[in-house]
Amino acid sequence: MTEFLHQIMAFPTVFYTALLAVVLIYWVFVIVGALDMDMFNFDGAGDGALDGALDSAMDGAADGALDGAADAAGDGAAEAAGHAHDGLTEGMSLASFIGLRKAPFTVIASLMILAAWAFCFLGMAYLAPILDGVLPPVVSAGVVAVLAFVVAMPLTGITARPLAPLFETHKAGSREDLVGRTCRIETGTVDQRFGLATIEEDGGWMKVHVVCEQANDLRRGDEALIIAYDPEREVFKVEALGRRERTS
Repeated sequence: MTEFLHQIMAFPTVFYTALLAVVLIYWVFVIVGALDMDMFNFDGAGDGALDGALDSAMDGAADGALDGAADAAGDGAAEAAGHAHDGLTEGMSLASFIGLRKAPFTVIASLMILAAWAFCFLGMAYLAPILDGVLPPVVSAGVVAVLAFVVAMPLTGITARPLAPLFETHKAGSREDLVGRTCRIETGTVDQRFGLATIEEDGGWMKVHVVCEQANDLRRGDEALIIAYDPEREVFKVEALGRRERTS
Protein backbone atom coordinates (compact mmCIF):
# COMPACT_ATOMS: atom_id res chain seq x y z
CA MET A 1 0.00 0.00 0.00
CA THR A 2 2.84 2.35 0.86
CA GLU A 3 4.50 1.66 -2.49
CA PHE A 4 1.22 2.33 -4.31
CA LEU A 5 0.76 5.68 -2.56
CA HIS A 6 4.36 6.61 -3.29
CA GLN A 7 3.89 5.78 -6.98
CA ILE A 8 0.71 7.81 -7.49
CA MET A 9 2.21 10.79 -5.69
CA ALA A 10 5.49 10.69 -7.61
CA PHE A 11 6.33 12.49 -10.88
CA PRO A 12 4.67 12.28 -13.38
CA THR A 13 1.72 10.24 -12.07
CA VAL A 14 1.01 12.93 -9.50
CA PHE A 15 -0.31 15.24 -12.25
CA TYR A 16 -2.95 12.70 -13.28
CA THR A 17 -3.64 11.90 -9.63
CA ALA A 18 -4.49 15.56 -9.01
CA LEU A 19 -6.77 15.66 -12.05
CA LEU A 20 -8.43 12.43 -10.97
CA ALA A 21 -9.09 13.92 -7.53
CA VAL A 22 -10.79 16.91 -9.19
CA VAL A 23 -12.90 14.54 -11.29
CA LEU A 24 -13.99 12.56 -8.23
CA ILE A 25 -14.96 15.74 -6.38
CA TYR A 26 -16.90 16.95 -9.42
CA TRP A 27 -18.92 13.74 -9.70
CA VAL A 28 -19.69 13.81 -5.98
CA PHE A 29 -21.23 17.26 -6.49
CA VAL A 30 -23.13 15.96 -9.55
CA ILE A 31 -24.53 13.05 -7.52
CA VAL A 32 -25.76 15.31 -4.73
CA GLY A 33 -27.27 17.70 -7.30
CA ALA A 34 -24.98 20.66 -6.71
CA LEU A 35 -23.58 20.62 -10.25
CA ASP A 36 -25.00 19.79 -13.68
CA MET A 37 -23.40 17.04 -15.78
CA ASP A 38 -23.82 19.18 -18.93
CA MET A 39 -22.35 22.36 -17.44
CA PHE A 40 -19.25 22.23 -19.68
CA ASN A 41 -20.93 21.06 -22.87
CA PHE A 42 -20.38 22.98 -26.10
CA ASP A 43 -22.27 22.82 -29.34
CA GLY A 44 -22.27 24.45 -32.77
CA ALA A 45 -19.69 27.23 -32.97
CA GLY A 46 -18.35 26.28 -29.54
CA ASP A 47 -16.81 23.07 -30.88
CA GLY A 48 -14.00 24.93 -32.59
CA ALA A 49 -13.31 27.00 -29.49
CA LEU A 50 -13.28 23.85 -27.36
CA ASP A 51 -10.81 22.15 -29.70
CA GLY A 52 -8.56 25.20 -29.56
CA ALA A 53 -8.75 25.33 -25.78
CA LEU A 54 -7.88 21.65 -25.48
CA ASP A 55 -4.97 22.02 -27.91
CA SER A 56 -3.58 25.03 -26.03
CA ALA A 57 -3.97 23.41 -22.64
CA MET A 58 -2.29 20.17 -23.63
CA ASP A 59 0.44 21.95 -25.58
CA GLY A 60 1.22 24.10 -22.57
CA ALA A 61 1.28 21.15 -20.21
CA ALA A 62 3.47 19.10 -22.52
CA ASP A 63 5.83 22.01 -23.18
CA GLY A 64 6.25 22.66 -19.48
CA ALA A 65 6.93 19.05 -18.50
CA LEU A 66 9.08 18.05 -21.47
CA ASP A 67 11.07 21.27 -21.79
CA GLY A 68 11.90 21.13 -18.10
CA ALA A 69 13.05 17.55 -18.45
CA ALA A 70 15.06 18.41 -21.55
CA ASP A 71 16.84 21.30 -19.82
CA ALA A 72 17.88 18.97 -17.05
CA ALA A 73 19.12 16.24 -19.37
CA GLY A 74 20.71 18.02 -22.33
CA ASP A 75 20.32 18.26 -26.10
CA GLY A 76 19.74 14.55 -26.74
CA ALA A 77 16.85 14.50 -24.30
CA ALA A 78 15.41 17.64 -25.92
CA GLU A 79 15.08 15.79 -29.22
CA ALA A 80 13.31 12.88 -27.55
CA ALA A 81 11.02 15.28 -25.73
CA GLY A 82 10.21 17.01 -29.02
CA HIS A 83 9.18 13.73 -30.62
CA ALA A 84 6.93 12.93 -27.67
CA HIS A 85 5.36 16.38 -27.88
CA ASP A 86 4.70 15.92 -31.62
CA GLY A 87 2.96 12.66 -30.83
CA LEU A 88 0.73 14.41 -28.32
CA THR A 89 -0.20 17.15 -30.80
CA GLU A 90 -1.07 14.62 -33.48
CA GLY A 91 -3.10 12.67 -30.96
CA MET A 92 -5.14 15.74 -30.07
CA SER A 93 -5.90 16.40 -33.76
CA LEU A 94 -7.30 12.88 -34.02
CA ALA A 95 -9.66 13.35 -31.09
CA SER A 96 -12.70 14.07 -33.24
CA PHE A 97 -12.03 10.97 -35.36
CA ILE A 98 -12.06 8.41 -32.57
CA GLY A 99 -15.40 9.16 -31.01
CA LEU A 100 -14.52 11.77 -28.39
CA ARG A 101 -17.63 13.81 -29.37
CA LYS A 102 -20.04 10.99 -28.72
CA ALA A 103 -20.80 11.85 -25.08
CA PRO A 104 -20.87 14.97 -22.85
CA PHE A 105 -17.53 16.69 -22.38
CA THR A 106 -17.49 15.96 -18.65
CA VAL A 107 -17.92 12.23 -19.26
CA ILE A 108 -15.21 12.22 -21.94
CA ALA A 109 -12.79 14.16 -19.73
CA SER A 110 -13.44 11.90 -16.75
CA LEU A 111 -12.88 8.71 -18.75
CA MET A 112 -9.75 10.11 -20.36
CA ILE A 113 -8.21 11.24 -17.09
CA LEU A 114 -8.96 7.88 -15.47
CA ALA A 115 -7.42 5.98 -18.40
CA ALA A 116 -4.38 8.28 -18.56
CA TRP A 117 -3.83 7.92 -14.80
CA ALA A 118 -3.93 4.11 -15.08
CA PHE A 119 -1.59 4.03 -18.09
CA CYS A 120 0.82 6.44 -16.43
CA PHE A 121 0.87 4.35 -13.27
CA LEU A 122 1.54 1.14 -15.23
CA GLY A 123 4.03 2.88 -17.50
CA MET A 124 6.10 4.10 -14.58
CA ALA A 125 6.05 0.60 -13.10
CA TYR A 126 6.97 -1.36 -16.24
CA LEU A 127 8.00 0.94 -19.11
CA ALA A 128 10.06 3.58 -17.30
CA PRO A 129 12.68 1.08 -16.04
CA ILE A 130 13.27 0.03 -19.67
CA LEU A 131 13.50 3.63 -20.93
CA ASP A 132 15.88 4.52 -18.12
CA GLY A 133 18.47 2.40 -19.90
CA VAL A 134 18.53 4.77 -22.89
CA LEU A 135 17.14 8.04 -21.50
CA PRO A 136 17.68 10.03 -18.32
CA PRO A 137 15.04 9.14 -15.68
CA VAL A 138 13.41 12.59 -15.81
CA VAL A 139 12.99 12.37 -19.58
CA SER A 140 11.67 8.82 -19.53
CA ALA A 141 9.11 9.89 -16.93
CA GLY A 142 7.98 12.74 -19.18
CA VAL A 143 7.71 10.40 -22.17
CA VAL A 144 5.58 7.99 -20.13
CA ALA A 145 3.26 10.83 -19.09
CA VAL A 146 2.71 11.92 -22.69
CA LEU A 147 2.30 8.38 -24.00
CA ALA A 148 -0.23 7.68 -21.27
CA PHE A 149 -2.41 10.50 -22.52
CA VAL A 150 -2.02 9.56 -26.20
CA VAL A 151 -2.92 5.93 -25.54
CA ALA A 152 -5.84 6.97 -23.33
CA MET A 153 -7.56 8.82 -26.19
CA PRO A 154 -8.51 5.86 -28.40
CA LEU A 155 -9.46 3.82 -25.35
CA THR A 156 -11.72 6.67 -24.22
CA GLY A 157 -13.30 6.82 -27.67
CA ILE A 158 -14.01 3.08 -27.62
CA THR A 159 -15.46 3.32 -24.11
CA ALA A 160 -17.57 6.41 -24.79
CA ARG A 161 -19.08 5.22 -28.07
CA PRO A 162 -21.53 2.68 -26.55
CA LEU A 163 -22.46 5.23 -23.87
CA ALA A 164 -23.43 7.90 -26.43
CA PRO A 165 -27.11 6.84 -26.77
CA LEU A 166 -27.57 7.41 -23.03
CA PHE A 167 -26.83 11.12 -23.48
CA GLU A 168 -28.73 11.86 -26.69
CA THR A 169 -31.20 14.71 -26.44
CA HIS A 170 -34.40 14.04 -28.33
CA LYS A 171 -36.16 17.21 -29.35
CA ALA A 172 -39.91 17.06 -28.95
CA GLY A 173 -41.85 17.62 -32.13
CA SER A 174 -43.69 20.92 -32.51
CA ARG A 175 -47.02 21.62 -34.18
CA GLU A 176 -45.20 23.45 -36.96
CA ASP A 177 -43.57 20.14 -37.88
CA LEU A 178 -46.96 18.94 -39.09
CA VAL A 179 -47.14 21.60 -41.80
CA GLY A 180 -46.85 19.96 -45.21
CA ARG A 181 -48.43 16.70 -44.12
CA THR A 182 -51.84 15.38 -45.09
CA CYS A 183 -54.82 14.85 -42.81
CA ARG A 184 -58.23 13.22 -43.05
CA ILE A 185 -61.30 15.34 -42.46
CA GLU A 186 -63.56 14.08 -39.66
CA THR A 187 -66.35 16.68 -39.71
CA GLY A 188 -69.16 17.14 -42.21
CA THR A 189 -67.70 20.47 -43.38
CA VAL A 190 -64.65 22.67 -42.85
CA ASP A 191 -64.95 26.46 -42.90
CA GLN A 192 -63.04 29.49 -41.65
CA ARG A 193 -64.03 28.85 -38.05
CA PHE A 194 -64.23 25.14 -37.40
CA GLY A 195 -63.21 21.71 -38.56
CA LEU A 196 -61.69 18.53 -37.23
CA ALA A 197 -59.18 16.21 -38.85
CA THR A 198 -56.92 13.30 -37.92
CA ILE A 199 -53.22 12.92 -38.69
CA GLU A 200 -51.40 9.60 -38.66
CA GLU A 201 -48.65 9.77 -36.07
CA ASP A 202 -46.37 6.95 -34.83
CA GLY A 203 -48.77 4.23 -35.89
CA GLY A 204 -51.78 5.98 -34.35
CA TRP A 205 -54.07 8.90 -35.13
CA MET A 206 -53.99 12.40 -33.68
CA LYS A 207 -57.04 14.63 -33.84
CA VAL A 208 -56.48 18.35 -34.58
CA HIS A 209 -58.55 21.46 -35.20
CA VAL A 210 -58.47 22.69 -38.79
CA VAL A 211 -59.89 25.60 -40.77
CA CYS A 212 -60.00 26.47 -44.45
CA GLU A 213 -59.91 30.12 -45.46
CA GLN A 214 -61.19 29.50 -49.00
CA ALA A 215 -64.51 28.18 -50.18
CA ASN A 216 -64.31 24.41 -50.35
CA ASP A 217 -66.33 21.24 -50.47
CA LEU A 218 -64.32 19.26 -47.93
CA ARG A 219 -66.36 16.49 -46.35
CA ARG A 220 -65.82 13.67 -43.91
CA GLY A 221 -63.23 11.22 -45.25
CA ASP A 222 -61.58 13.69 -47.64
CA GLU A 223 -57.84 14.27 -47.58
CA ALA A 224 -56.49 17.78 -47.04
CA LEU A 225 -53.04 19.32 -47.04
CA ILE A 226 -51.88 21.21 -43.95
CA ILE A 227 -50.44 24.48 -45.24
CA ALA A 228 -49.89 26.51 -42.05
CA TYR A 229 -50.37 26.67 -38.28
CA ASP A 230 -52.00 29.61 -36.52
CA PRO A 231 -50.55 29.76 -32.98
CA GLU A 232 -53.00 32.44 -31.83
CA ARG A 233 -56.07 30.39 -32.69
CA GLU A 234 -54.23 27.09 -32.22
CA VAL A 235 -55.63 25.70 -35.46
CA PHE A 236 -54.13 24.26 -38.64
CA LYS A 237 -54.96 25.79 -41.98
CA VAL A 238 -55.72 23.26 -44.70
CA GLU A 239 -56.63 23.17 -48.33
CA ALA A 240 -58.40 20.53 -50.38
CA LEU A 241 -56.12 17.83 -51.66
CA GLY A 242 -58.38 15.10 -52.90
CA ARG A 243 -61.46 13.23 -51.98
CA ARG A 244 -61.68 9.56 -51.25
CA GLU A 245 -64.25 7.65 -53.17
CA ARG A 246 -67.29 7.02 -51.08
CA THR A 247 -69.45 3.98 -51.29
CA SER A 248 -73.16 4.43 -51.08
